[in-house]
Amino acid sequence: MDQAAQALGYSQPAVSYQIKCLEQSLGTELFVRDSTGSRLTREGRMILPSARAMLALYDSIKSVVAA
Repeated sequence: MDQAAQALGYSQPAVSYQIKCLEQSLGTELFVRDSTGSRLTREGRMILPSARAMLALYDSIKSVVAA
């Protein structure tokens, strides 16, 4: 989470909070958290392609609006 937060320019607690909110909204855990860090659950791996597609669509929309 630390690396993701740094890459996005957010604090680690902010990223963790957003992930927790997403997990609550979806009704499933997306990450297993332990002393060695975090890794995707089975459900997290299943939705990853859809999440990436949504982000690509969002970037496309931003490009159209900026043009």
